[in-house]
Amino acid sequence: MSDATTISRYLIKKEIIESTPTKLTLYVNQGENALVISQGQILANLPPGKHEIKIANPVKVLKSKLLHENSRIFIYYYSTEEHEITLKVENYDSEIKVKVRVSDPEKLILNMPALEREYTINELKEELESDVKKVVEEILVKGEAEKIKEEITSIIIEKLRNLGLDLVNIVF
Repeated sequence: MSDATTISRYLIKKEIIESTPTKLTLYVNQGENALVISQGQILANLPPGKHEIKIANPVKVLKSKLLHENSRIFIYYYSTEEHEITLKVENYDSEIKVKVRVSDPEKLILNMPALEREYTINELKEELESDVKKVVEEILVKGEAEKIKEEITSIIIEKLRNLGLDLVNIVF
């Protein structure tokens, strides 16, 4: 388990292989799985270990190159561990501890902010703090302070679901 305030561990990271090989060897570390995608199709969702993947027959690869088709392979390594995030929110005197884990890596790939190389726990933490801050400010303006925990929990659950993440636990 990691605390996002001290390290920058990823939820998901991307590797691109620019030309399609006919065979690919992948090493997936403990605590992660790998989603292999080519031309919009999921080729494999791999658990930890060494994997040999046959990508395409050599004739198809040659044809793709001759036609200048996009033959890149995307490998998304995503964390299978639970991660604890401590949120600190202005105008709210308490810390919020949230535990999350990736439940739907495909949804995470489609719905997260633009993924250059990786999406870290710290990036998720910053987004959640921003979302929670807006909710807290709105509630305080309305004078409905007793609704803060309920609304914070609701906004966190919604954000995580949209990203394909599960809320494992929340402590105020």
